[in-house]
Amino acid sequence: MSDTERNYDLLDILRVIKGVWRWALLVPVLAACVVGAWAYFGNQTAGLPLRAQTVLRFPAAAFQTDAAERLTRSITPKPSSNEAAIVVATEELPSQFAPTYRTVRLIVDTAADIDGQALLETAVLRFEQVVQTFDTQNQLETLEIAAQRDLLTGYLTALDDQTSSDPSSDDTTAKANSAASLVSALTDLNAQMQQVRERGSGPVVVVSPIEGQSVGSGLRWLRFPIVAAVGGLLAVLFVAFTQDGIRLAAARRRRHS
Repeated sequence: MSDTERNYDLLDILRVIKGVWRWALLVPVLAACVVGAWAYFGNQTAGLPLRAQTVLRFPAAAFQTDAAERLTRSITPKPSSNEAAIVVATEELPSQFAPTYRTVRLIVDTAADIDGQALLETAVLRFEQVVQTFDTQNQLETLEIAAQRDLLTGYLTALDDQTSSDPSSDDTTAKANSAASLVSALTDLNAQMQQVRERGSGPVVVVSPIEGQSVGSGLRWLRFPIVAAVGGLLAVLFVAFTQDGIRLAAARRRRHS
């Protein structure tokens, strides 16, 4: 068999691996350390084995932007040595009731010695309190608008019932202007009433009850450095065999030149 047709055998493979064994050890270890540190510190829930969650639906107008998320995170006790052992998150869910109502999944990840379901119950209670305050304000605003509308309707009725023994053009014009102003004000009040109705109303609906579950071992993050180590080893071997192939090809060209 000629040199140009010679294929790699086991001895060739061992020769290449022997030449890069230091890199084959160093690169995977470094990759595993870097990725492992990122996975350990970046994945906050890696050491939190318990999860409690529920799904709530509530009027979207009851909260300002991100206020629901801040309200949920406020259940984390501060200051506390256990603060790092509690991670609270919210997840917006699509719903046929949007955009008037928001459907949100509340998630509490905790260590094994912390009652995440109790924290979640506190969060639901605070949601209910905020929505109840929102409903009370809506009701007061509705009553105020209704009272103003009744008052203006009474003025308009009285204006229509007014009779004059000697009607003049000035009286007719003044009466028409007053009626137009009252009708315009009633139109504005009706628009305000419609806006209040479109805000939605409570109470908070618990779409999915509070439930707890285990989310697996706190060592789940180890799969990331393992994958990084394997990838680093394969990268080193790929570069080594590529360089050896280029070297052999160059040697063959020199022998035939």
